[in-house]
Amino acid sequence: FSKNLKRGRQWTIELYHQHLFDVPVSTGEEEVFSVLNLTEFTDFVGVDLSDQGTGRNYGIDLFFQKFWKGGRFATASTSLYRSRFAGVDGEERSTRWDGGYLINISSGRERVKLNKKGKTRTWGNSFHLMWMGGFRERPINPALSMELGRTAYQFPSDFSRQLSDYYRLDFRTYLKWESSKGSSLLSLDIQNLTSRENEAFRYFDQSTMSVRMRKQLGFIP
Repeated sequence: FSKNLKRGRQWTIELYHQHLFDVPVSTGEEEVFSVLNLTEFTDFVGVDLSDQGTGRNYGIDLFFQKFWKGGRFATASTSLYRSRFAGVDGEERSTRWDGGYLINISSGRERVKLNKKGKTRTWGNSFHLMWMGGFRERPINPALSMELGRTAYQFPSDFSRQLSDYYRLDFRTYLKWESSKGSSLLSLDIQNLTSRENEAFRYFDQSTMSVRMRKQLGFIP
């Protein structure tokens, strides 16, 4: 459902539900594996698969935008969602991507100048904030990892542990030239302006014989 309001405002609301079937999953009860959680193709090497798996994605999306005179704008969106999967045992569990919510807020300004020769010069800058629930990971078994000398997970190996919230503030400024012969763009994009080191994943460190957290990149120009 979408509605245009006065003074350059618009808001949209959307409900969705996605049902997945015939999903390849592991046949063993100890290894709760589903291709819905894949990040690399090597994850299912040596796993016996069956097409008895299912999955569900459902939630609600809210979106609002506002435009002002002079090229200023602001947008805000929120998603509340669940991402679930089930193996051969029929039990529904959270997928790797089941963060629960996502918030995006953008604000900026764009100025357009047209000269007598028909050339257009546009200058703009904007900020973008993303805040979302952390993705999920499989709990590590420290004792088994120490015995095997590598990262080993608890059984059943589901995604029951959630990482901390993901937060990132980005900035962009740009200058664009356009004419009938072509266009050019000069821009500077800075990701993670606050240099927040978001959590990526946990792993077993053989040098310290302990479970450690790997962080994502910080400030990226």
